[in-house]
Amino acid sequence: MILKSSICFRSDDSEIFDLLAFTKEVEAVAEAKGITMTPADRKMFGRLDSLWIVTYNKGVKVGEGMMTHDKNNTDDWYDDAQTEGHKMRLVVSLSPAGRYRRAVYLDKSSTPRTEGYGKCQPIR
Repeated sequence: MILKSSICFRSDDSEIFDLLAFTKEVEAVAEAKGITMTPADRKMFGRLDSLWIVTYNKGVKVGEGMMTHDKNNTDDWYDDAQTEGHKMRLVVSLSPAGRYRRAVYLDKSSTPRTEGYGKCQPIR
């Protein structure tokens, strides 16, 4: 079921894109598209303040996850992971102008290890 509200294309790699949905909007998007949600779906999405992001490479799904809203910066969403002995934080920043930034930080560094930019468009 496709309930995403935006598609984001990266400036640095035309073959990778992300589909985004704010969990608080999922029920309204489903209703607008004529999709009936289960009570379990309503319960899961209705009370979360998360960003649901699905990443595709060449049209093939390569990742999916829920990102937490950063209470200190209302434009930022993050997800933490432990990998090869390092703590990694992926931060997605969304601007009101429709631009976005993906940055990966390692071991609580204030400088991103990698970052990329792109543009988001609403899905109708």
